[in-house]
Amino acid sequence: MSRHNVRHVVGLAITVAVCLALSNTVRAQELLSNNSFETGDFSGWTLSGNLGFSGIGGGPHTGTYAAIFGPVGSPGYISQTVATTPGSIYDISWWLFSDGFTPNEFQVSAGGSVLIDHSNLPASLYTKMTTSFTAEAASTEVKFGFRDDPGFFRFDDASFRLSESLPLPATATPEFGSVISLGALLAASSIGMVIRRWRRPISK
Repeated sequence: MSRHNVRHVVGLAITVAVCLALSNTVRAQELLSNNSFETGDFSGWTLSGNLGFSGIGGGPHTGTYAAIFGPVGSPGYISQTVATTPGSIYDISWWLFSDGFTPNEFQVSAGGSVLIDHSNLPASLYTKMTTSFTAEAASTEVKFGFRDDPGFFRFDDASFRLSESLPLPATATPEFGSVISLGALLAASSIGMVIRRWRRPISK
């Protein structure tokens, strides 16, 4: 192969590598704003439903803050509407901490369709769960719902990204991991019962 051809092939390879890198960067872009609540409030999110005993506090999966939800009797919701490409698949993920008190309910919706609806979740450390969604419009509302009558959920590091894999089933796939020990889980459950008595208003 001539020197000219070698330079041409090398140049082409570099161009392809750069294009792939840029493509991966675009595909990996996080579409939710303030997805880990590090502003210390619900900036970027729309709040609806029963917002009692809900707010921003400590005990995060990462960073400084996590969202805390304990609506009684009916769920409260947080949502964002993001730009999407019809026909494209998006991955939705989140980290959820459950104290195990019942009745409780956790729900995930996208584009008006309920993808996940779990009732009476057991106690667990922060657990990553993931599902996927095929967009049908140029914009999609992503919504998370919470109810925990006697206790609290902690919710952190939500994500909505263009998928790089085949669609996941509507039943969320968990990935276990935590920076909080079992002792902290039990302590958080006890503290949660005390905090509920204070009726702390929601952070806006």
